[in-house]
Amino acid sequence: MLRQFFLGLLCVLTAITLATGCKPKAPIQTATSSGCFQMPFQSESQFIVEAIVSDLAEQIYYATTHRLPEKKYFSVIATEKPGSPPDAPVYDLQINLDEKHAGLKLDVNVNGPIWSPGVYHDLAAALARTVGLNAGATNKTGDTTLLSKLLDGTPETIERENQTLSEALEKDLTNQELHEQAALLLGAFLLREHSGKFFEIRSPLSRITAHLTMARFLSGADSYGVNGRLAEATLLTLVNDEAPALEQLKSMDTNNTAVASMVRTLQTRNAVQQNFYFMNAQWGVPDDAKEFAAKCEREFGGRRLYPFVRRFNCTDVEAYHKSVDDGFKVTVDTPHLVPAECWNNLCYRVSFAPVVFPESQSPYQ
Repeated sequence: MLRQFFLGLLCVLTAITLATGCKPKAPIQTATSSGCFQMPFQSESQFIVEAIVSDLAEQIYYATTHRLPEKKYFSVIATEKPGSPPDAPVYDLQINLDEKHAGLKLDVNVNGPIWSPGVYHDLAAALARTVGLNAGATNKTGDTTLLSKLLDGTPETIERENQTLSEALEKDLTNQELHEQAALLLGAFLLREHSGKFFEIRSPLSRITAHLTMARFLSGADSYGVNGRLAEATLLTLVNDEAPALEQLKSMDTNNTAVASMVRTLQTRNAVQQNFYFMNAQWGVPDDAKEFAAKCEREFGGRRLYPFVRRFNCTDVEAYHKSVDDGFKVTVDTPHLVPAECWNNLCYRVSFAPVVFPESQSPYQ
């Protein structure tokens, strides 16, 4: 059972769906919900808060008792306080860990992004005091071995490292470095996830937040090691919080080859397509968008998946043809590294040119 818990703790799969262990547990409550949904939570924010706090509570409890809280006792219920500011809601929490630690009343003020580890730091400290868990000495090692392995992006690597890291966490859940690595591993999983519109990203994002919150608490500081910083930058990237993600990446030391590669990947994802889309489609400055795309071509054109970025950003026939030609070549050479949506977009129509489909390079033949 413990092994299954730690595999669920990371929630890293090679398939397109999530394991049962990644799904937040429905809180135990005696009253029947009167809301619209047949679940205790009635809003997305409530669901996210309960998922993160549930993960934190389980991890903190296991760190002190070396066992999971019993299902018949364990529950987390979050209720938004009346009159809370819309942009900074405060949630009353009622948490039951076991018979001895039942009816705990705490609160969390979502005064930042809802997946920000800093939002839950005080809550983690309060839960730790309740069960007698103390922050340990920092375990920052700067070890980039895991990062180097994850750069190949293959499901086999992700699952293999999932197994290894799960075993390590089972033995030592108070190790800051392991929590940072777990968050980074989940980030790698989410970056390569291919199920598109069928993918529910909120649960693994909540698990990343819980791991980073634990790492921050265990270190007794407000900073992470290299794995935690990259994991946080990945988290910010995945929730489309681009400005702080780019600031985090800008401050990273890129002397290490693996770190430099990950930083470039995240910078490209944050800076290129989303900024082009904003300028061209939302801000309405197509000339600036075209100039931005040209600059990105010069700086990032050599990246493996850049042809797909060019496909999203192209504004003329020449750039469109080049994106399709180069994109099909990448797809034929390395289909396992091409996200499904990028692959599909090679065949989608653009407004300024007929569809191009180079038969000689078609991956469908």
